[in-house]
Amino acid sequence: MKAVDVKPYHIRLHLEQLNWSTTKQAVHKALLRMTFQMLVEDGLLDFNPVVMVKIHGRVGARRKAGWAGAVNPYFPDEPQPLTPDEMRRYWALEAARFADPANRRPKRYRDYTMLAYALAARPSEAVAVRWDDVDFAAATVTIAGTIVDCSLRVWQVRKVIDDYELAAHEIVVRGDWRELDEQALVTVAFRQPFTKTRGSMRTIKVGAECLAMLRERKLAAAPGQALVFPSRAGKILRTNKLSTVWHSIVKDTELSWSTLKTLRSTRATRVAEAHGIAAARLILGHDENSAITTQAYVSLQRPVVDFADAG
Repeated sequence: MKAVDVKPYHIRLHLEQLNWSTTKQAVHKALLRMTFQMLVEDGLLDFNPVVMVKIHGRVGARRKAGWAGAVNPYFPDEPQPLTPDEMRRYWALEAARFADPANRRPKRYRDYTMLAYALAARPSEAVAVRWDDVDFAAATVTIAGTIVDCSLRVWQVRKVIDDYELAAHEIVVRGDWRELDEQALVTVAFRQPFTKTRGSMRTIKVGAECLAMLRERKLAAAPGQALVFPSRAGKILRTNKLSTVWHSIVKDTELSWSTLKTLRSTRATRVAEAHGIAAARLILGHDENSAITTQAYVSLQRPVVDFADAG
């Protein structure tokens, strides 16, 4: 991508992929801000796309003594995974959290965590899954998009809608945004029709329990519903709501350091333990020749990644 084509949502998406490390986010943002500012001062760009991006990091305050920001033993760019016992502990906490019938709409969250774990998906990738991405006959799910949550100028919102040909359910923005000045800044969430990188678009084999959950959701889906996990309004679902539920489940427990992103890291770790690091790279969708993998991955062919047996 050329520098002139970089928009704030590209910067925001890049920073969000840096997992729990708000320090790393700050460093990357500072470097990008200085780089783009030089282009602005040289007259090559009209504005600096980085200055409109805010970092919303809260993980640091939740770190506990003894955890000290540990990372995945196999993949340094992934956060600390749960051990098998801790994973079982989380599932038990989740089940207990929603055992009370007074808790409304628990099924969507529990179905979401099941799918996100099975796919080793980033939180924003799992909520972007459509029914078109699910192959029931082959028992596979393709990760082909992600949800971007950021602030954009009104004219940029128009461009995103046009460039990505977004349907009404694929974008969430204030109702009167079309009446605002073109330079007005608005908060927007939309489904980007591709993942972080070309290599991270992947097809994953899911287990029988996960497939049964998807069949049940499909039967209960409203006519014409495109998304597996829509919001109550039938639009894309923001991951911050799901993160809030996760935090409420692990609060005041020995797992309070964990976040929604821990599911991805934990799943990759179980795959690495059962099938080796190369297999875990496949399910994570790491790019060929990236800093965290040397595993060849032909993204255009998207082979089915089948490690459903790995815990």
